[in-house]
Amino acid sequence: MGTPHRLLVNDLNGEGLLIAWRAEWMSRGVPTGKWEWIFQIEGIQHADIHIVEWCEYPEPTL
Repeated sequence: MGTPHRLLVNDLNGEGLLIAWRAEWMSRGVPTGKWEWIFQIEGIQHADIHIVEWCEYPEPTL
């Protein structure tokens, strides 16, 4: 599948489906292997969401 840029995630805490990105931490320009979820909706934090499944969000088509 490669590295998805945008994902749909299912949150069990009540938000439902969210658009998210997996942000990878870097150190001196090198990936550390650690990452966290970043969400399209401002104010939602990684620790507030309980993700049980996710899938790649397709690129928009015209």
